[in-house]
Amino acid sequence: MTLAYRPALERDLKFVLYSWVKSQKFEPTAGLIAVKDWRAVMTPQLASILARDGVRIFVAYKPEETDHTADLYGWIAVEHGHKAPLVHYIFVKKHFRYEGIGRGLFEAAGVDPADWFYYSCQTKLLSRPDREGRTPLLRRFHLAEFDPWRARVPKDQTRKAQRDHGQSSKEAEVS
Repeated sequence: MTLAYRPALERDLKFVLYSWVKSQKFEPTAGLIAVKDWRAVMTPQLASILARDGVRIFVAYKPEETDHTADLYGWIAVEHGHKAPLVHYIFVKKHFRYEGIGRGLFEAAGVDPADWFYYSCQTKLLSRPDREGRTPLLRRFHLAEFDPWRARVPKDQTRKAQRDHGQSSKEAEVS
């Protein structure tokens, strides 16, 4: 199977949102949202993150496929403009994992997984320890830093940005 990588098109966003909402639903780090409310609450929240300045989405697709839903195999959403890239989420269809698609998505997004980056969502797959108590994927991403706060506020409202603008941390918490 030969895949290519490209920036997401408008028609790809339905797949991106659906797969992100569905795959995050039962994650322990997903927050205190009732399962019955999950889709209604999270779909607009994640759409809002994807629409932020600096967020780019790249998809893995099969170029010769004419069905523009079935041609997508995965995607990555990355936000630039922080000290290091912020990977909001990376998704690869279950039956195609461990075939290098994730590495291709990181490359398409201009993120070196061996270098420092932030990530805003953590999954069981990413955080499940092996027999030695290490997380297999985080061994590969040993410089990655879990920082969901960066996804919760716009770049110019992070604590670091507030200090850069001369606000004290007490002033920043009040506003």
